[in-house]
Amino acid sequence: GKKKNQHSHFLSILCTAPLSKPTILTSNNTAVETKDFSLTCNATGQIHAYKWFINGVAPAGLRIQLSPDRRTLTLRSLTRSYNKGPYVCEIENPFYRNRSDPFTLDVAYGPDIATIVHSADEYPPGANITLSCVADSNPAAQFTWLHNGQPVSNSATFSIIASLSDAGTYTCTASNSFTGLTRTTTKNIIIYGEYLDWAPNSVWGSLFPGMTEIDKSDSLPRPPWSHGTVHCGRKSPELRIIKLG
Repeated sequence: GKKKNQHSHFLSILCTAPLSKPTILTSNNTAVETKDFSLTCNATGQIHAYKWFINGVAPAGLRIQLSPDRRTLTLRSLTRSYNKGPYVCEIENPFYRNRSDPFTLDVAYGPDIATIVHSADEYPPGANITLSCVADSNPAAQFTWLHNGQPVSNSATFSIIASLSDAGTYTCTASNSFTGLTRTTTKNIIIYGEYLDWAPNSVWGSLFPGMTEIDKSDSLPRPPWSHGTVHCGRKSPELRIIKLG
C-alpha cells in the first residue's frame, strides 16, 4: 500500500511566573552624612534586569555607583538634602515588570554649631534664669550642661532661680550618638548682689590738725556688685569738714 507521510509538530511552551514585588534592603541600620550607603533590590523569580529611579529619574553622577548586575546602588559621601530620595527599584523580564514601594533615606547628621539662647548676661538674685541649647541634628542631639565644670542638667533647656552661687561659666555640649559628633559652647552669667553702702554716714578721724569730724553731706550712691566681679565708676563722695572749737 501507499505510505503516509508523517509529520511531527512540537509546541514549545515557556511558563514564566509573575515577578514578586521587590523590596529595598540597606547595608546599614543608619545612613550617616559623609559616609557611604548601599541599597539592594531584593526579589525572586526569573529576573532579567534591575533598574533604579531616584526622584523618578534614572540615577546619574559621580557619587552614585551601580553594581555590574545593577542590583545594588551605592551612594558615596551622603548629604542630608541631596540623598533623601525617594528611591525605587524595578525588576523585569520579557513578560513581567514590577516595582518596589518608594524608599526615603533618613540621613543622620550633626549636631551643627551649638548656640546658647538666653534673655540676658546679668541677673539680680531671685530672677528666673532660663538657658536653652540649640543645635541642628538628626536625630535630635543629646545635651549636657556644666556650671563651672560641674554637671547640672541633661536637658536642652533648664531654669534656675538666681543666687550668687549661680554666677560663672555655663557650658553646653550637644552630641549625636549616630554620627559620633559633638559641639560645645559656653556662656558667662553674672549675678548681681544687693546694693551696699560705700561708707557709713559719718566717720571720725584726724585728717588734718584741728579737724576732728568728717560728715557726709548726703548718702553715697549704692553701686551694684557681683559675685566675682566688681563694677567700678562710682560717684566720689562729697564731704563737709567741720572744725571744732
